[in-house]
Amino acid sequence: MTANDRTAVLFSIGDDDRVWPGFADGETWNGFDQIYVTPETRDAIAAYCLTAGGQDQSDDLNTMPLTPDGLVDMVGWQTVALIRTDVLDDERGDR
Repeated sequence: MTANDRTAVLFSIGDDDRVWPGFADGETWNGFDQIYVTPETRDAIAAYCLTAGGQDQSDDLNTMPLTPDGLVDMVGWQTVALIRTDVLDDERGDR
């Protein structure tokens, strides 16, 4: 599966209101959408976790594996909520 097989989405993590860009493939883990992000988005989320006192979450996020197409597989990391699934295709970049 590649990023082109996934839908560009906006999502939030846990109870936090901050919204992040990512990709979903329509699958769920433990009832929550499976989310994939670019390494840049992963780094931004990890930095945000640190500012909120989430050293463990930041460390865990930095160990998430990359998919063959270079996205970070966040499946099973934290609960997420999809905010929008109608993000324009051109937001996928060249993936």
